[in-house]
Amino acid sequence: MWNKLLTLVAISGAALTMGCDKKVTLRFTNLTDTPRQVELNGPYGSRYAGTVSPDGGKLPVAVKIKKGDLPADMHWRAGDIGGTVTITKGTEKDLWVDIRTGAPPRVRGKDDEIKETKQKEIRDRIIEQGTVVE
Repeated sequence: MWNKLLTLVAISGAALTMGCDKKVTLRFTNLTDTPRQVELNGPYGSRYAGTVSPDGGKLPVAVKIKKGDLPADMHWRAGDIGGTVTITKGTEKDLWVDIRTGAPPRVRGKDDEIKETKQKEIRDRIIEQGTVVE
């Protein structure tokens, strides 16, 4: 009987401790024309996460933060582009980080809508006019 009770207590303790971590996957998307080496720096130190290919390459990176360390800032760097993602208790389990050229990086959730505007310069063009004789 005591063995069953000890086993039950051990299983219950393990189940309680499993819920103490916040797990988030940072999904890096490289929208530049060069490969980028991604490095993370958070509450547990720095680490190399991997290289993300150019022109739409993707790199998923799993991050686990202990409940007692929340909120936690995860600083990331991909070559000369970088940013910070703050992970809280309510942070979605998947975040997409878009690495872009000529624009700041964009962090978005699963249901975030992407809106981009493009401006096009239109210049006046001089058209020569003349008389046509037939």
